[in-house]
Amino acid sequence: MGFNPREVIPGLPQEAQRELFQIQLELQRALQQLGVGTRVRELLSADVFASVYDRVRVAVPSTGLTVILPDPKGAARDAWVEVLTESTAGTLTVESVNGQVNAAANVTSTALGCLRFVSNGVDGWFSTGLSGGGGGDGLGPDGDKGDVTVGGTGTTLTIDADAVTNAKLANMPASSIKLNNTGGAADPIDGTVAQALALLGAFSLLNLQVFTASGTYTPTTGMKHCLVITTGSGGGGGGADATAATTPGDAAAGAGGGAGGTCIEAFSAATIGASQAVTIGTAGTAGSATNGTAGGAGGNSTFGALHTANGGAGGAGSGVVTTNGNTATGGLGGTPTGGLLNIEGGDGGDGAAITNDDATAANEFVLAMGGMGGASFWGGGGREARHAAGGNFAVANNEAGVAGRAFGSGGSGGTCLNSTTGAAGGAGRAGVCVVIEFA
Repeated sequence: MGFNPREVIPGLPQEAQRELFQIQLELQRALQQLGVGTRVRELLSADVFASVYDRVRVAVPSTGLTVILPDPKGAARDAWVEVLTESTAGTLTVESVNGQVNAAANVTSTALGCLRFVSNGVDGWFSTGLSGGGGGDGLGPDGDKGDVTVGGTGTTLTIDADAVTNAKLANMPASSIKLNNTGGAADPIDGTVAQALALLGAFSLLNLQVFTASGTYTPTTGMKHCLVITTGSGGGGGGADATAATTPGDAAAGAGGGAGGTCIEAFSAATIGASQAVTIGTAGTAGSATNGTAGGAGGNSTFGALHTANGGAGGAGSGVVTTNGNTATGGLGGTPTGGLLNIEGGDGGDGAAITNDDATAANEFVLAMGGMGGASFWGGGGREARHAAGGNFAVANNEAGVAGRAFGSGGSGGTCLNSTTGAAGGAGRAGVCVVIEFA
């Protein structure tokens, strides 16, 4: 497989040197016929001709020395040549059969082959398009090689900036993110979405606790922060009572109750502690049909001592109406305190009953509308009770108020036409406390 090792001694007589090369050429042809040789040209003027898988030991005289690299048979073949210099008084020139390459500079030839150049204790490999083979630890002459840069006289290799594209990176698991969550310098990992959120300090939904009655809030394990929404209870609507059942045009209407206020606030686990008492206020009672009384006020809802959502006031009743109509004032919405965001409850609507008070029943017109219940943060209150009629009013007409619909909303007022029994208002709706927990 070539001459390994082979020495060329500077100063060897020219005839002897030519004979030596002639022998080499003959052996190269023989190797080629066996399928392991290389195609060469006769270079009798060359100082040294290297064969495939060869090692050449030379001493470079002041007049210089030329080494010829082989041309492997076929692009898939491996080839390497090792040139060891014992001394370098002159210039060492490296050529290939396809063109000149200079190992003292960058080896740029595209001919297959490589030169391992050892000089003054410095060891480095110079590639000329080798597809394989060779050996050694050297990286070649210093300089930028495209995506990498060789430095330190062939001892260091640095990847160029922006040379590593995404396509060159290892595949990542599905839905993963490159990150380092160790708290110190470390290699990146293919992290999960949960790990990324934790690293960013982001929140993830943990649990939802809803209180429609008084109780104790105990944080779910792992809770770091929570958002608390607390709403007071709604007031009841006023009742309506008209005593003169046989008198045309007697009418009454009660007012709607106000809605409870709402507190919204975020807390840390440290602020919550082990638990917090939750109080849900009692819903406002409905105004009575008898004597047309006012609705009851809604109770306050509290989240420990951290905030208070006050309930809405009850709507005014009609009283005992012996005349041809009345008006009643709606209850005020509750005012919350202590929350980061405090939202007042909506006021209840006014009740109104009117008539043209015509002495002739056939010409009488009466309209009675109970006040609508106040709306809370969660939605609207009870709709208004209403009556409108004309002509003979000897027939009694009553409509009770409607209870509050959404959490903390107010009930509506009742209406009464020509009736001694009257109509009750609607009850308010109890408040609520919602705790949204985050990990």
